[in-house]
Amino acid sequence: MQDTKFKPIGRDEQDKVNMLNEAIKLFQDKKMGDALKIINKVESWAAQRFDNVSLSTLYYIKSTCLSNAKNSNLQESLKYINKALQLHEDPLFYSTRAALEFEMEENEQAISDYNKALSMGAEHAYAYLGRGYVYEETKEWEKAAADFEKAISLGEASAKTFYALGVVLGNTKEIDRAIAAFESAISLDPLNLDIYLDEIRALLNAGRYEEAKRVVDSARSRKLDDPFLHLASATYLFGKGDYEGLSSELLSVTNPDPKFDSTAIELFIKAGDYIGVADIYKKWVLAYPHIPGFYELEMAAIATYLEKVKISNQAISEQDGLEDSGEESKDLESKFNELLNDLSKKYLETFDNLSEVGFPSLDYHSALEKLHKLEAEKASGFAAAEVFELLARKYPHMPGPYKLLIKTMGDAIIKEKKPEYLEKFMRIKSKYEDLQEPSGEKLLDN
Repeated sequence: MQDTKFKPIGRDEQDKVNMLNEAIKLFQDKKMGDALKIINKVESWAAQRFDNVSLSTLYYIKSTCLSNAKNSNLQESLKYINKALQLHEDPLFYSTRAALEFEMEENEQAISDYNKALSMGAEHAYAYLGRGYVYEETKEWEKAAADFEKAISLGEASAKTFYALGVVLGNTKEIDRAIAAFESAISLDPLNLDIYLDEIRALLNAGRYEEAKRVVDSARSRKLDDPFLHLASATYLFGKGDYEGLSSELLSVTNPDPKFDSTAIELFIKAGDYIGVADIYKKWVLAYPHIPGFYELEMAAIATYLEKVKISNQAISEQDGLEDSGEESKDLESKFNELLNDLSKKYLETFDNLSEVGFPSLDYHSALEKLHKLEAEKASGFAAAEVFELLARKYPHMPGPYKLLIKTMGDAIIKEKKPEYLEKFMRIKSKYEDLQEPSGEKLLDN
């Protein structure tokens, strides 16, 4: 591309040229929105005064500003880069259009434009890098790896490029090269957790658990944390037969997380630790105490463990020729029976406490009392709606309060003729339509 500093054509045009040069400076400083405002003011003048090369440069800058501004407009950006190419062919312009096409999921056109850019003679790192991302998206791993390596050799040796190279090499099963790329990326960006996570995944998939644990420890040494680090460490400990360490890793993640918890349950089951499974479900019981299904799942895990204890004790008794396995086993069974009974009571209380409107009946009856009081006071219908709005905030994951809020607010809008509440009403209605009450199977499904 030609030099992007515009020169005045006549004495009277100095102000407009100054504006354009200011736009160029803003563009180079990545202040795309500010640059775009200036370009819009002088574009029609430039179109009448500039030669094709200078005008194509202006259109390229405007295209880039449009695609990178706060409110990006890809179609408009594409229109201007096409105008630039109609005036002057430049490898940067083709690469810019290819990047837009990639963002618009037009991968074939993107590859074609990157090929045109590279066919124009000079080798540009940005063209190889951009084409590499397209090949990665189309799962052409070898081509993607070759392009990323070429981009690195041409100077694009950033953490982001090494990271991308590691990901695609991992998919080609060239694990040693992938790990080398990940390590290069980490050396350039040691606090980027995503790089560690993908390196760990590549190592685990290759069955290289010791190395995966080393990367986990390296991430933790930099105060980085993620549930996947705990899963990776637990997988390593499972292979070592350290079930106590495995349990400690898996139970250290205290917030419910569907993907993490489903994998944790699989590991606990492989380790034969059904109390660990029950502890995972307990997280969900505590987070969603109004859903009976989680009590059922926790009880099932404990019951499975109890059954395994009974079978084990029976086998020991038969082997030793005894009628039972001693007081210790009886105490253990009694302890877990008490726990099951306690959970059963909580389960029944939870089930009985759910009213037909879909949230705890105590709150429902309390809300009805408030409504009766408001009616007696002849209060606004919106005051009544506020009662259910407070319940919707208290139970944001439950559809019941939203259903009653929609009805109450809708009636108030019609009766009191307050159309200004319609926008809020539609937001609440949209929330209700999108809402799905969680169940044990859905929340713990990969």
